[in-house]
Amino acid sequence: MRYSNFNRRSACLGFSLIELLLALAISVTALLG
Repeated sequence: MRYSNFNRRSACLGFSLIELLLALAISVTALLG
């Protein structure tokens, strides 16, 4: 069960990182545009 919890945490962290990268890309394109 601990292993599954660790996998969930890593998946959540990865998703948050992807969201941050998308937000940065959108903000950069908005500034350039």
